[in-house]
Amino acid sequence: MSKSSIFTAGQQITVEMYPFSRATFIGCDLDGQQFSDEGWRPGCDRDRSPADSIDDHTADGLGAMLIQIVDVVKLPGGFAPRVFYVRRWRDPDGKEFGKKLCRVTTVGTLAKTVKGYRHPFYLDGEYVDLRCGVYPTKRGD
Repeated sequence: MSKSSIFTAGQQITVEMYPFSRATFIGCDLDGQQFSDEGWRPGCDRDRSPADSIDDHTADGLGAMLIQIVDVVKLPGGFAPRVFYVRRWRDPDGKEFGKKLCRVTTVGTLAKTVKGYRHPFYLDGEYVDLRCGVYPTKRGD
């Protein structure tokens, strides 16, 4: 199967076990009063260990990255095919969010993206490396 036929228009891809971190968002209401709200953001927090000065990536829960393929375009002149897609998120509580923004990348780059989170991380103190098949024993949510 060639790389250009990996994705098709209208295809829905769900990347499960994507790490999420808790975050506090600060905003203003219509009267200009500040408020804060807790929620989830995709990805990990980076914590630097004072003992060894190495960054540890930590997550508070697992959700999903949702990708909808809009179109795959083969370009003339030997350029790599491009994939147009929309990315959304499902947080550990099951709430879906994300801008309906059309993104574009090469087929190869999107193929790497849909393999899952690229870095090992800790979830509830447990080491997780999805690239090597080290999965969490509990969901962490």
